[in-house]
Formats: sequence, C-alpha cells, structure tokens
Amino acid sequence: MPPNFDPDVAPAVIEHDAATLGDGEAQMPFRRHARLWLASDYAAARQRGESALSGADGTLNGAVAARYKDTESRPDVEVIEQPGRTT
Repeated sequence: MPPNFDPDVAPAVIEHDAATLGDGEAQMPFRRHARLWLASDYAAARQRGESALSGADGTLNGAVAARYKDTESRPDVEVIEQPGRTT
C-alpha cells in the first residue's frame, strides 16, 4: 500500500483552485490544499536541489569541495549549527 498516494486528487483541478484562491502566494500551512504540492512548489524544490548539488564549478565534486571548505572554516567541525544572538 503506498500511503502517500491519493487517487481522488486531480492535479488540474488543484492547480485551478490554487490559481483562483491565490494559494501560490500563501505560505504552505495556510493554503486550502496545504498537503499537496503545486507545480510551482515542485519546480522550486527541484531548483533548490539542483543548486545544492552543484558547487562553484557546477559539478557534484565542486559541491563536495565547497561543503568541506565550509566545514573547515568552523571553529568546531563537530558543531553543525552555531547559535546566533537570537537563538
């Protein structure tokens, strides 16, 4: 059983509803169909994923090298997030 599949969802209807209601501009939790991704959500996530995988030279090796450089710049490489003034 695929628990993440809803056979009753019609993507064209959802996209039309979202365009009519302006859901694309609302934050995800406040949308009418909050549990569903719009085409624009998918495109943005794909773009973020592609940019995360490409480094300065646009390759996976470049991304890994950039991540190592970032890690080496921290005072303690075991601490992933440094607390800021507001956290």
